Amino acid sequence: MSGPERRTIHMSHYQGGSLKDKLDQGDQVFKTVEDFVNCYVDDTSKRRPIKKMLVATNGIAAVRCILSVRKLLMQLFRNDRIIKFICLTTEQEIRSNAGKIIV
Repeated sequence: MSGPERRTIHMSHYQGGSLKDKLDQGDQVFKTVEDFVNCYVDDTSKRRPIKKMLVATNGIAAVRCILSVRKLLMQLFRNDRIIKFICLTTEQEIRSNAGKIIV
């Protein structure tokens, strides 16, 4: 059984259509972020998997961002906690025990 097919996509040359059509992954699931990066990045000097993401805003926009990324992580890795989110918040939000902080 051979490994997944490698594709290089140059976004500067991409014109029109749906990006989803270009990145057709089917039911491919990766065990780690490193496996995903190794599959899609040909240049070894540019292989840097994302392990942490800083969300430097608060409120509904931050919650939507985190939920969208987690949805993508579930599709690719079947694990939405594979990337750690670091969120900035204010003392007022912590004191108010806002529900959005717990996301």
